[in-house]
Amino acid sequence: MAGPGSILRGLVVDLEGERREWIDLGIFLVLIPLVWMVLGWSPSTTIAGHDAHAMLIPHLTDLIESGGGWQNIAYRAQVMGGAKVHESVGTFSIMSVGLFLGLTPIGISNLMMIFIQWITGWIAVRLACHLSPLVGGTLLDGSRISRAALFLLMAFSPLVGWKITHGHMFLLAGCWPWLVVLSLALGWLRGGLTLTEISLAVFAIYSAFTSTGQQSMVYSAVFGLPITLGLIGLAGRGAKSPVEVLKAATFAISA
Repeated sequence: MAGPGSILRGLVVDLEGERREWIDLGIFLVLIPLVWMVLGWSPSTTIAGHDAHAMLIPHLTDLIESGGGWQNIAYRAQVMGGAKVHESVGTFSIMSVGLFLGLTPIGISNLMMIFIQWITGWIAVRLACHLSPLVGGTLLDGSRISRAALFLLMAFSPLVGWKITHGHMFLLAGCWPWLVVLSLALGWLRGGLTLTEISLAVFAIYSAFTSTGQQSMVYSAVFGLPITLGLIGLAGRGAKSPVEVLKAATFAISA
């Protein structure tokens, strides 16, 4: 039976790690709008399109007019011949921040898209940092440039970009609980968790449940379980072989 020392070994407060995490998060947050602007976006236009224009923007407009009371706008007759808008869009956690800041519907929509990319990219970086020791790597821990490059690769990957620009962003948020739990488990086994990572992970899980991404939650939980168990098992016994990790991941995916 594990003692208190072994249980808490992954939760030791590391001030240098906290500082590194905060700097990384700040850089990641700045990179997203900068890249969008390089691609031709301006804050007066929406990052998301398609379904976001049909459902999200009208929902946000009504939400602002009702003072944030979603109960008053649960049904909207003007959308798609009548639709239960709140059941389709939800009240995503970051919407409240946009309402508090007095942003326009477009501003809140853009804030949501940036937040979703930010969390998705950050989770990818944390997973990579926790997985790299399994193959004897330490580059991500020591190189902020490598972490920033990995963040951009994930935050602007074709999959994420397609979901964002088509207004299917909540399918991404629905995957957060599984990915966050996997990251925290690997980080605990590695002994490299920070309070910042734990806090943001909890908020990401909470945000996922305020979205309408329940379909992705179920899929990721069912199909991600074998991958989770395989990687945690390797991390628990300190695997160092890339081939070993690849075999485990391949077996888990095929299972």
